[in-house]
Amino acid sequence: MKKAKLLWGILISCLAVLALAVGVNIYESKSKVPAAKEITKSKSSSKIVINQAKKNYYHEPIQKAGVAESRINYPMTFSEMLKESDLVIQGTVTDLTDNTEYQSETPVLPFTMAKVYINKVLAGNRNLLNKYINLRFLGGNLANKKTSEVQTIEYINSPLLRVGQKVALVLKKSQGKEKYYQSIVGGKSIFIANSKGQYLRTAEPKPTGGGGGSQPQNTSELDDDALMNQKINDLIHR
Repeated sequence: MKKAKLLWGILISCLAVLALAVGVNIYESKSKVPAAKEITKSKSSSKIVINQAKKNYYHEPIQKAGVAESRINYPMTFSEMLKESDLVIQGTVTDLTDNTEYQSETPVLPFTMAKVYINKVLAGNRNLLNKYINLRFLGGNLANKKTSEVQTIEYINSPLLRVGQKVALVLKKSQGKEKYYQSIVGGKSIFIANSKGQYLRTAEPKPTGGGGGSQPQNTSELDDDALMNQKINDLIHR
């Protein structure tokens, strides 16, 4: 049993490296969606069905994994971010399911599939208003099938979404057989509503490299977050 737990711990510690290798940032291809000219809003939220049983989906304590966000082809402006998207929405997270990748019953990378109800279509297919989409994001629960141990992993560039959260998302559609969306630049295109109704990115800590915790982002990163936060809120509330 001790040997199994030791191997399990080694596996978890390696996941950050694997996540970087597979390329969390899928922001590569050019898109067809122009910047939003009109916003299609939901007139009713009565259709929203939230899976209350998933309110405590994650397992504490949550282990942080330090994968740095890739800045390759990162959009310099909010308009560029919108142009690269297939869909931009404001919605509500209603359910969470495991979508972890496995090889021979061994977890490779933790992924979660969030079910999101669309309250507003900010850009893209307006027929999706008042409907649900699936959003796949990095991070979530890893189950050790030999010991039944479950560990939740959260990457610094990919916040764990939670049932009931209001979110604004800048998305790309998957190209595979499974129908889902992904954020185009990891956590940089996921905005979560706070208690004041403001939609904000989750700020990434900057590792100190000395094992002494973390410190805030540098000035340019903070300025970029502030700008993008302002732009998405302007788009939602206009």
